[in-house]
Amino acid sequence: MDTRSATVSMLVLALALGLAPAGAAAETAPAGGAAAPRPATAKPGAKKKAPRKRRRPSGSGSASNADERAAAVQNAKNKPITAFPAEQAATVSRIFDEHRREQVADAERAARAAKQDDRWNSVLFAIRELDSGAGYDVCFWRALAYYRQGELARARKTRQLCVLAPSDVGTLDHEDAAASSLQPPSALPELRLAGALDEDGQARAGTTKPVANPEAYTGPSPAPPK
Repeated sequence: MDTRSATVSMLVLALALGLAPAGAAAETAPAGGAAAPRPATAKPGAKKKAPRKRRRPSGSGSASNADERAAAVQNAKNKPITAFPAEQAATVSRIFDEHRREQVADAERAARAAKQDDRWNSVLFAIRELDSGAGYDVCFWRALAYYRQGELARARKTRQLCVLAPSDVGTLDHEDAAASSLQPPSALPELRLAGALDEDGQARAGTTKPVANPEAYTGPSPAPPK
């Protein structure tokens, strides 16, 4: 019996008698048998995977973050919205003022021109984009045009928006009296209850239309109220 067979026999005998240490059979293997598998080891240079972070439920921000968000929203609401950058605001305002003055000047030229086709509609067209309540001069020329067209109801309604100098109030009072004297009874606003005029003071179909005064305006220009 060779040395290898003797060793195996001794191990078998020791196992049978319970004398062999644990793992001795695994350590001694036949030379021709398969090698025991080695435990897996990480390859050199391999990156370890970072542990996954637990995601917080949505909307679980701290109270301080919630306060900051609320403050940011409030600031955005309170911040004024401008159509132009601040450095251009003065230039834009000046351009708008110049354009407004040109429109009012066009209305006055049409009112005073010696010859002017459709005079009072031309006056109203020149200031069509301007608000009567935003300027004494716009309000004056619009009310005057309505008076000269014989539309007393519209002229009086426009004057409710006017803030005028006393002299301009007197001028429009005179225009009111002059326009009233030209109208037939069925065209006067006082007969609206009789059904002669609609809500805007215009003559209804089949009724007498207001009498217009196409003559040029020769009175004073409107003055800033004091």
